[in-house]
Amino acid sequence: MKKGCHIKASIWYFCLFTLSSQSHTYGQIPQTNIRELCRKRVSGIYLTSFDKNERAKALIEITQQKLKQLEKPLFTAKKQLESLKQKEKYSKFDLETNNKIDQTSDRIKQIENTIVDQKKLYESAKKDYKESSVHMNGLKTKIEKVFNFVKVNNSAGYKFTLEYRDKCPKFRFVCPLPKESSELLLKIFDNKQVPESCLKYSGHY
Repeated sequence: MKKGCHIKASIWYFCLFTLSSQSHTYGQIPQTNIRELCRKRVSGIYLTSFDKNERAKALIEITQQKLKQLEKPLFTAKKQLESLKQKEKYSKFDLETNNKIDQTSDRIKQIENTIVDQKKLYESAKKDYKESSVHMNGLKTKIEKVFNFVKVNNSAGYKFTLEYRDKCPKFRFVCPLPKESSELLLKIFDNKQVPESCLKYSGHY
């Protein structure tokens, strides 16, 4: 074979190898993203439920503290009103005393109205907490069939993350889910629209 032919053949093999490598690489990028993107979608759904539950829990604590803080001012105001009325009863008409009675009575009404509002918030928060706890725990049970909840040291954020129970083989970032896990993955979303990434990754797109 002539030297020119050797050069042309070498160039052809080089181009073929390059295109083949690129095609293999490009083919894996979407798969890698789909697996990770699906994980993030599942994580996002759980965190939405988790945050709602935490907000309800925090509101319960806040309203309890507020109600506790109002006990002393209400008790003090009622004692003051009782004392003022006793003074009014056993003395001649005193404009200053009457003004203080009116002011103290208004103060008591304000505190009692605040207590009523805080109790309504408290009861509403308790209801939300109960409902969100049921939803969150049910969702977690379904997620745990496909993912593990892994504790992480994160001082500024969530203390856990999700990892697939079905690991990919060593040195592979992408691998299909077993059929059973694929079905369980879709059940996480109930009647909600399944994210495209999870549909594709489960093989149901």
